Amino acid sequence: MFNWLKTLFGVGEVDKAVAAIQPEPVKAEPKPAVEKAEVPVEPKRSRNKKGQFVGDDPTTPDVNEAWVGGKKPRKKTTKKAPKKKAPAKKKAPAKKKSS
Repeated sequence: MFNWLKTLFGVGEVDKAVAAIQPEPVKAEPKPAVEKAEVPVEPKRSRNKKGQFVGDDPTTPDVNEAWVGGKKPRKKTTKKAPKKKAPAKKKAPAKKKSS
């Protein structure tokens, strides 16, 4: 665009000299395709065409049709709260014997 400016300052000649001195950039070899690990998906219930939940078929013990993927998710275990100790009972004062 500003060729007259380049020739005035001699910029074009310097660029050619620098390009001759600099080695060509080395092209990096393409990395091999890395297979993505399967990301565990959140369990979902299977649905029929109407959108209703599908039940499990008891005739197929190895597959659970009620869940997408065929496996029922594990129940999350919850920590039980420790039982509160009952407050200590006050002892009744001993009755005095009258003689």
